Amino acid sequence: MSQPEIELPDALDVPRRGWLRGLFDRGAPDFVAQMHAAVAAIRSSRRPEYIAVFGGKGGAGKTTTTTGLGSVLAGVMRDRVVALDSNPDKGTLRLKFPAGQSARPLHLLAGRTGQLRSYSDLRPFLLSNGLGLDALTSSRHRDQAADGVVYAEILDFLTADYRMVVADCGTSATSDTAREVLSRATQLVVVTPAQIDGFYALLETLDELVDMRHRDLLGDAVAVINGIHESSSVDVDKIHADLKRRVRAVRRIPHDPHLAAGAAFDFAELQPATKVAYVELAATVTARFR
Repeated sequence: MSQPEIELPDALDVPRRGWLRGLFDRGAPDFVAQMHAAVAAIRSSRRPEYIAVFGGKGGAGKTTTTTGLGSVLAGVMRDRVVALDSNPDKGTLRLKFPAGQSARPLHLLAGRTGQLRSYSDLRPFLLSNGLGLDALTSSRHRDQAADGVVYAEILDFLTADYRMVVADCGTSATSDTAREVLSRATQLVVVTPAQIDGFYALLETLDELVDMRHRDLLGDAVAVINGIHESSSVDVDKIHADLKRRVRAVRRIPHDPHLAAGAAFDFAELQPATKVAYVELAATVTARFR
């Protein structure tokens, strides 16, 4: 069901449209109205949700999408949400969280989850941000052959403490880690940059998902086009239309100087249009929550 009227975190604040600008520029965006409408459309869930986020190439923005989506869900729903570094290669999820934190890599949890009796026991493994999103991050210094077993245990364990797990996956759906995530996924988000090569790389990942018999999950997925710049020569409308034939919905995230820097994700530093876009993405994803 829709969320009740709540006081939004300060990071989600957007400027009001001045009455004079609204009078003379009818096309000026009303970010406050857009934000309130998007927040009202976010739905809660009566079951644990596993949201798998895939991209087609490095730099597509899937880790940023994971962090932005998870931050909105945590900040608006005031529920426990965790982002999970599920990239079998060199995951960068830790870089999206405020510096100065230390957390043990998630692989050290393997075989020990049964010993954790409370959320506080899990805290040494977690990063967190100002909107309440937690994160479990990986380490490149690990036995990758054990990834399947490790992620199976951790994914099953997390829903004891978290309502939503947002898994930042890699570019391939065939890794052991991806298979464990996909076997539990209730929602799928696929990400492309507003670039032709990134879009075609994503199509290869989508074909993998079909070959692995995830056609239904893909058909109900949400696609994200990242970094859309007004001056771009790329035909974003064509990318949008091609993706819409394969998925349930397509959302667009505009180019934003804060995101382009590639540093820690600070929702308060985003442009108003970008804030609204992420909240609208969250509303679109949660539309299928049950």
